[in-house]
Amino acid sequence: MITIGQCYLNGEFGAPVDFEKALMFFKRLEKHDNVYGKFYQGKTLIMYGLESGEKTRFSQGNMLVYQSYLGGCPLAKDVLTVSAESGFFDNIHSVDELIAFFDSVLR
Repeated sequence: MITIGQCYLNGEFGAPVDFEKALMFFKRLEKHDNVYGKFYQGKTLIMYGLESGEKTRFSQGNMLVYQSYLGGCPLAKDVLTVSAESGFFDNIHSVDELIAFFDSVLR
């Protein structure tokens, strides 16, 4: 099932890509499904950060995806893998390094 947020995130069904609208939708989703709400908020921020070159949004997005990973989201590890291998982090090059980093910072 495709949500309105995913349409804004990916431009599906002719919707214009609009990260702000996608983010608003996924913040509301978090109230109903915490794990997937955080996952999609994080994915949106990661995409936003990569497109605009904003490391802060990129890092915030990865933190939210990591939290959804801890919550059992089966999609989260794939997104963390792509983020870790993107070259956007200076000292992190694998998903295991990224997860270890978040474990040390957030736990």
